Amino acid sequence: MRPCPSCGGDCGYTKKKGCQYKSNEFNPDWDEVKDMVEEIQRLAKRVEELEQRTWVGLTDEEIQECLKGLPTQTIVVYARRIEAKLKDKNT
Repeated sequence: MRPCPSCGGDCGYTKKKGCQYKSNEFNPDWDEVKDMVEEIQRLAKRVEELEQRTWVGLTDEEIQECLKGLPTQTIVVYARRIEAKLKDKNT
């Protein structure tokens, strides 16, 4: 088999089929590419917004409120109540 006159390589060229590499050229759907770029930009903006968000902690009073009425409860119960309060403040 002789080298392809178009690409100079061993692409499987025949006079009937022509250059096999040329038939596989990159030919993107630019509307689809545009949509993907816009979606990537939208997601990047959302990530940036989330990264800039400031965590809000609990005041001493809020911690005391969470612990109210639990003198004999375990530390896990305290932790879950505090966690629920933090979730409420940060959503």
